[in-house]
Amino acid sequence: MSWSDIFYPGNPERRERVTHKCQDLKNLMENNFRATNNLISVLNGYLGYSFSNITLDENADVNHNCDILIERVREIQAAVEKLDQELKDKLEPTLYEKLKKMDLLKSVSFANAVIGQIVPGIGMIVGAIVGSIERDQLEHALREYDRALAEFKPASEHYQDSIFEVKAVIQRILL
Repeated sequence: MSWSDIFYPGNPERRERVTHKCQDLKNLMENNFRATNNLISVLNGYLGYSFSNITLDENADVNHNCDILIERVREIQAAVEKLDQELKDKLEPTLYEKLKKMDLLKSVSFANAVIGQIVPGIGMIVGAIVGSIERDQLEHALREYDRALAEFKPASEHYQDSIFEVKAVIQRILL
């Protein structure tokens, strides 16, 4: 156990909560990638497009995965320009652009990196200071994840519903 955890015993629980919220966000993103891939399947199958499926990169950060989805959605938007404007409007990547701008977990690991480099004689004092910094960063990260999830979850569900509607319209037009 580190000095920072001794002085700030709530930090391990905060770290765990941050990890769980990060997983919740990842699960929502996976669902949106799946919905986008379903749309790609319809576009490829019914309209002759050749979009490749997108995959959530497990080793990448949120920003990189947002870029993947934004890029594919923009490609789809460009390709379906001939279709009804209503369909294009349903595919706005605004949600992912907002998520990408959030400062999620960029500085949380700072305290862990510093404490390992401290001379043992002053480790306890520095551990208390670093623990305080980490606590503040973890609490900030938790607030950011709460805010992101509060906005992202309903928007994510709406996005998936929109993909379903787009698929239905395309199938109805072509069948």
